[in-house]
Amino acid sequence: MTNGGTDREAPTLDQARRQVGRYGLDVDPQAVLVAVRLISAGARVGRAAEAHFSRFGLSTGRYRLLADLEDCGG
Repeated sequence: MTNGGTDREAPTLDQARRQVGRYGLDVDPQAVLVAVRLISAGARVGRAAEAHFSRFGLSTGRYRLLADLEDCGG
């Protein structure tokens, strides 16, 4: 996952530039890199949430359902 503050799951800016060039895309390589890193961070947060709620016998989805029911007075 992380190593000294770097994310090994996401490509480097140089890798993003090469991929953009290889496929002839008209996009900013930095924007691609930011998007990939956000997706990776979201996945890590999701895994951490699942691990947290599993300690209570819940999934993230079941917790959200219970929270919604509580908000609605149920």
